[in-house]
Amino acid sequence: MIEKDRVVVNNLDEYNITSIDEFTGYISYIASLFIDVMCYSNRGEKAKKSYQKYYHKTTDKELKSKYNPDFKDYVNKNCI
Repeated sequence: MIEKDRVVVNNLDEYNITSIDEFTGYISYIASLFIDVMCYSNRGEKAKKSYQKYYHKTTDKELKSKYNPDFKDYVNKNCI
């Protein structure tokens, strides 16, 4: 699971990755780099003191059905 923080300070995006093993962690890392470059890159911008807060809400029922709110707890209990 890749989560992007809603608050971006000085054009520096932060991601949190939760994975069931080391291999899927590496794959998630590569996917988050790709997502950042394609969707959130700020090429050519220089920021000294910037603060942005993003809100995104989906109404896509198929996407929402794939989200498991207990995934992090499962990984913390069984995979670490």
